[in-house]
Amino acid sequence: MKSKLGLGIACIVLAVGGVRCEGQQSAGTTISVSTATYGSNCDKAVPGNATSVAKSECDGKQTCSFPVQDAAGTIGDQCVGLEKTFDATYLCGSIEKTVHVPGPSEKKTALFSCAEN
Repeated sequence: MKSKLGLGIACIVLAVGGVRCEGQQSAGTTISVSTATYGSNCDKAVPGNATSVAKSECDGKQTCSFPVQDAAGTIGDQCVGLEKTFDATYLCGSIEKTVHVPGPSEKKTALFSCAEN
């Protein structure tokens, strides 16, 4: 399933349990993670709680497959029994993109991409 978002960005829900978003950007742009939150659907989750983990894994790359379990292992389980989502915002040059991984996200991969379409 492919859906269009604003600013020429399209997202595809992948069969492997993640979401891949693509937009129009210049060749050679790299990922710069702005914010990433594990458990964004949990009232106890601190917004941006996974930003440093996602930045260290993905910043400076054209594409990045980020295992959400890396964030889950660092942050812990803030809402026991809740299937937690993962949401991130990142830049490809001046283009802002988002990635959403539905719950349970712990065993899924968030795909960040600044590669040309």
